[in-house]
Amino acid sequence: MGLAASAIAQAHMRAKNVPLFWTLLNVAVLLFATFLAAGADDKNIDSAVLGRNSFFLLIITLLSAGFTTYLSEREPV
Repeated sequence: MGLAASAIAQAHMRAKNVPLFWTLLNVAVLLFATFLAAGADDKNIDSAVLGRNSFFLLIITLLSAGFTTYLSEREPV
């Protein structure tokens, strides 16, 4: 959640370099991570499904936040 939130803030600071798609993807990741975290303590939760979803969310977060950071910090062409 922290990576997605910092990528959103970084994209806002340098809005000219980052397409809106990447910001919206980071917002979606943040919302989905919040949803997963809220249900993680339920006693009826399937831990295998939660683990798999968390892993996929981590990969998507690393890609979207990393690419947002790259686009934010690269020099304008």
